Amino acid sequence: MSEERKNKTAFDFDGVFVPDCEKIPTVGDTLEFFELTMYMKPIFEPVGEWYLLTARLAEHEEITKSWLLKHFKNQPKEIYHSRTSDEEPEAYKARMIKEHDIDVFVESDPRTVRHIQREYPDMAVVHFADFCQMYLNYNAGT
Repeated sequence: MSEERKNKTAFDFDGVFVPDCEKIPTVGDTLEFFELTMYMKPIFEPVGEWYLLTARLAEHEEITKSWLLKHFKNQPKEIYHSRTSDEEPEAYKARMIKEHDIDVFVESDPRTVRHIQREYPDMAVVHFADFCQMYLNYNAGT
C-alpha cells in the first residue's frame, strides 16, 4: 500500500507567529524591529510537519531562525527565506509556493492572499484569521 502524500502546509511569519505591527515610532529600521521580535512570544504554534515561508529579506534569516529555535520545539521542515530587495513580497511568496509545491499557505496579509489567489486560483491560500476561525469551529464540532 502506498502512502498518500500529505498536504505541504506553509505559514507566513510576521502576523502568524508574531503580531503584525504598524511602524513603531521608537524603533528605527527593519533590523531593529526584527531584533525586537526576539522578545515576542508566539501567538500561534503549528503542530505536525510544517514549512515556513516569509518575505523577510534573506539578510535577516538568522534572526528568524534564532526566534524559531528559542520558541518552538517543533521546527519547520524547511524554511523559505530568500527574498531579495528587488522582488515584491507578494510576488516572492507566489513564486515560492509554486517552486516548492506548497499545497496550503496560511498568510496574515489580506492583500497578499488576494494576490496569490489571483496568480494560482487552485491554490489553498488562507488568511490567518480565517484559519483560526476554521480551527475553532473544527474543535467545537461545527
